[in-house]
Amino acid sequence: MKALGNLFASLSEHLAARRAYEQAIYSYEEALRRAPDYIDAHNNKGNALQALGDLLAGLSEHKAARCAYEQAIASYEEALQQAPDDIYSLYNAALAEKQFARLQQELGKISSACAFLQQAHGRLLQARRLAPKNKNISGLLETVEQLLTEWCGDESGER
Repeated sequence: MKALGNLFASLSEHLAARRAYEQAIYSYEEALRRAPDYIDAHNNKGNALQALGDLLAGLSEHKAARCAYEQAIASYEEALQQAPDDIYSLYNAALAEKQFARLQQELGKISSACAFLQQAHGRLLQARRLAPKNKNISGLLETVEQLLTEWCGDESGER
């Protein structure tokens, strides 16, 4: 359903995309009722919530986007409580935090944006230590460090 939501979003079928993302979220919640420790379901639920947040942010539905991003991050946190070194959950949580930071920055909430970027930075450093050759992790880490410098005046980090 998330892939269907992505397709609808790419076609600017916003209502259909929102429904598809919400259906995906519901499906993952159902799976988690049956298997609450299933890390992939937490991660995929987070992915669907993040996609919904991106859609809502693009539609200037800021309050709903914020809620979706917060829930996405919480879903990744659930996965990370069970598997603290899961690089997919670390990467996805950092990506959601970066997207949430972008929303906060657009709303003029710079200190909040910087806090989310700092959190994303820490997760990405951990993920890079676990998977040093992963280009996705390195690329997102570079983007987050650039945003930290631009928005927060602080690269904040070891490389």
